[in-house]
Amino acid sequence: MRTNLLVSFTIDATHYWPSPPPKYFTFGFVHRHMFRFRVRMPTSGEGGEARREMELWELREQLEQLAKTIGTVTDGVLSFGGLSCEGIAEQLLKLSHAWWVYVGEDDYLGAEVFA
Repeated sequence: MRTNLLVSFTIDATHYWPSPPPKYFTFGFVHRHMFRFRVRMPTSGEGGEARREMELWELREQLEQLAKTIGTVTDGVLSFGGLSCEGIAEQLLKLSHAWWVYVGEDDYLGAEVFA
């Protein structure tokens, strides 16, 4: 049997599309989203609570802090620069022990990346 921990969090941040097609030219300007993250992490060990290396709330805090390191803060606003949802997800996947990361813009669009 395989068990995963599922952690979700949101980060208010900006980004932009470096070279959008003319139809979506406005996305080339910096714009703000509520980025929604969902991360699946494998567990280890046997049985119940013994599988977890840390409390879920602590894991959530650590993943949120890792996600924030992907961007830069200017004037108190976090920016993911020219990264897309899949670019942000790929970076978080590389920084964590997760095997699956989803990053979405608000509640409309998103991307998932698997290890």
